[in-house]
Amino acid sequence: MNKQNTEAVKITRTLPVYAAAGFCVTDCVNYKDPIGHADELVLDDVYTLAENIRQVPLIIDRQNTDYFVIADGSPTGKSGNRVFPDCAVTLMGNDLTGTSKNPPKSGLTG
Repeated sequence: MNKQNTEAVKITRTLPVYAAAGFCVTDCVNYKDPIGHADELVLDDVYTLAENIRQVPLIIDRQNTDYFVIADGSPTGKSGNRVFPDCAVTLMGNDLTGTSKNPPKSGLTG
């Protein structure tokens, strides 16, 4: 009979994110609301990333669990809180050129 490895397997990732308060609807249904959960998103809402917003690191880890939590020492979020990947959002710029000169912003937190 084989012994199972009972050592904790730690998976840590650092994600560049923006604070949700810096990414708000500037035109349409949810006017002035920050980006939120998937069930709150409206297809035609226009979101704008605040000019002074900067990416910050969010460190998440998974240690023998089926979910990620905010890691100890993460400069963003509260250590130990669960992270719920809610959806993937694809955004496009307002220049409509189709170039990658101004790629879409991603990695937002609430």
